[in-house]
Amino acid sequence: MKIVIGLGNPGEKFTYTRHNVGFMVIDRLASKLKVDSFESKWKGMVGKRFVKGEEIYLVKPTTYMNLSGKCVKSIMDDTAVGLQDILVVLDDVELPIGTIRIRARGSSGGHNGLQSIIDECASEDFPRLRVGIGKPSGGVDLVDYVLSNFEPHELRLMETVVDKAVDAVICWIFEGVENAMSKFNRNYLIEMEENGKETNKDKEEKNE
Repeated sequence: MKIVIGLGNPGEKFTYTRHNVGFMVIDRLASKLKVDSFESKWKGMVGKRFVKGEEIYLVKPTTYMNLSGKCVKSIMDDTAVGLQDILVVLDDVELPIGTIRIRARGSSGGHNGLQSIIDECASEDFPRLRVGIGKPSGGVDLVDYVLSNFEPHELRLMETVVDKAVDAVICWIFEGVENAMSKFNRNYLIEMEENGKETNKDKEEKNE
């Protein structure tokens, strides 16, 4: 059994906000794995599918971000799944937009949803996949920033990054966290620039 939990806030008004990247990944993953329906369970919306003999659950907590741990605790209480078989997908303001960072364990890094899970499970020893959303600029309040919608040009980039995150989740399910880290930990914005247009470094060198 593998359980993938995407963090976010329920409700249509939060759909395209930066804080809902976890939900975006779950929705895209559900489409790829052909998970046709979600049901209310474990203080979240839960979809299930068997793939290559593996029982996979996709979970979107309905507790709102800061109480995400309530959902995870409900899962732990109701199943025999271990923490190493749970992958948490979340946004991260400390990572540049376009970046994916997978880790086997670690602190919350100030993310309230992740801290709630750590508190409820009394452990930091579970895998997590962070998707960078970048920091606010121009004195924008952090809470306002994470609850704001992506700009149109950012959404185009996030389409690619969410697809990569989905591939990373599937890699984690079938190949383990170490392989997922090796294959997917990178900044995809830089990669896209290198493959599709001049990088900032190239432009600087031309202007010298």
